[in-house]
Amino acid sequence: SSNKDLKLSENIPKSVCVSHGSPEEVFSFLQQKHGAKNVYIDGGGTIRSFFDAGKISKVIITKVPVVLGNGIPLFTKDQWKQ
Repeated sequence: SSNKDLKLSENIPKSVCVSHGSPEEVFSFLQQKHGAKNVYIDGGGTIRSFFDAGKISKVIITKVPVVLGNGIPLFTKDQWKQ
């Protein structure tokens, strides 16, 4: 799910799609239309919205040793200390 108008490369697998809507709408769409069981979500603001909607049951965090732009952080400074 994205707030930006994204265009996928022709080399992206057919299993990848861009969606718009609330976490509930996106999750429901992916389950009903694609039978999705595992969904990859990226971007601090998007991940937070799925957390807030109770749609995340497992988290895998990968630390990237470079700054990737000025996006919305996944965790606040207080949450990161925990």
